[in-house]
Amino acid sequence: MTSNSTVRVLIVDDHEVVRTGLRTIISLHDSIEVVGEATNGHSAIDQCAAVRPNLVLMDMKMPGMDGPTTIARMRALFPGLKILVLTAFDEPQLVGRALAAGAVGYLLKDTEEDELIAAIQLAAAGYGAGAPATSPSLVKDSREAPGEEYRASVTAREMDVLRLVASGLTNPQISKRLSISVSTVNHHVHNLLNKLGAKTRTEAVAIALREGLVDL
Repeated sequence: MTSNSTVRVLIVDDHEVVRTGLRTIISLHDSIEVVGEATNGHSAIDQCAAVRPNLVLMDMKMPGMDGPTTIARMRALFPGLKILVLTAFDEPQLVGRALAAGAVGYLLKDTEEDELIAAIQLAAAGYGAGAPATSPSLVKDSREAPGEEYRASVTAREMDVLRLVASGLTNPQISKRLSISVSTVNHHVHNLLNKLGAKTRTEAVAIALREGLVDL
């Protein structure tokens, strides 16, 4: 019989190799149990009702209904459910939507085994969780006033740059759009990463989306 302290995990990903890899890793840890798998959002919701997981590992790009939409519906149906996003570096817009929909954090798909297990345990316990590539500020307590601390430190010009970064423009493209040098853009991006507590542009955009600093 499963212990009350065991984390019951549902894996949602349309790639069998990903599900198999996650299941194999999780099976090595007695405190975590895979109780179901799903290949799309609709199936994931059905599985949640059937197996009642504590936590869902959720892919972002799936046929039929994407990760953020699925997360929003899951959170409405199962308010206590914890959801961790599985993402690639090229999905900042989806990550931002997923966090806004109620995900507690995100993990890169190449996360190391020990980082994955630690993130699952933290998230299941009610804490924000994420791999080292995830800034702590990205998974902070959602009860804090959205965006307030960032708006106080980010300048108007940095906000201009941030909006263009979020829209997918490269630094040279931003340079042309704002009629400033590439080195100046680089400087603004560097400052933004520091102020947002992000290590990459992807993280910076995800944080900005979640905090309502930018819209897509």
